Amino acid sequence: MSTRAERESTSPLGVAGWLYADLFLALVVVGLAAMTFRTSSPPNEEAQEVAATTTTASVSNRQFQLSCTEAFMAPEILGNEAGRVDRVTRFLKETIQDRGWTLENAKPGLVFVYGGYDDESERADNEAADLASKLTGEVPLLAKVEIRSGARKQLAVNGRNIPVGGSGSFAAIVYFVYQGEPEKESCGS
Repeated sequence: MSTRAERESTSPLGVAGWLYADLFLALVVVGLAAMTFRTSSPPNEEAQEVAATTTTASVSNRQFQLSCTEAFMAPEILGNEAGRVDRVTRFLKETIQDRGWTLENAKPGLVFVYGGYDDESERADNEAADLASKLTGEVPLLAKVEIRSGARKQLAVNGRNIPVGGSGSFAAIVYFVYQGEPEKESCGS
């Protein structure tokens, strides 16, 4: 003998009810996903006209895109603590300028700091984490930038293998975010 729930789940009305519930759930998920993700499409002409007549701009509404071209910060820049802040700041500013951007439309977006090592990678990882923390606190251009750390003997930078060095040496890879036309570059592996 079947129960009432079994009969309702196999009846046409019961199946229709479950299909309606599934459809409603799917639409709710799609609606939430649409609210969560935004695309970075270029503004339309009307929005550009409004922006051109506005004299003030809110930095929080600015949309940036990632440049996948890596900038290699060599051990000479990160090595000696004396003058490091100036060397890192100069490197970041020069890289932005070399790529045709300005400080108003480009900034570092993600930095990976690596400590070189001879035998002990855990110690190099800890030293790289300490350096990452210092850079965040001392270099104004890196104040709100995500900086990750690790230990490596060599790095792959834009398809080339570059040595980090032995114990006590550091190198970094910087990815920039910018406003402007998408670059013709591949972000694939």
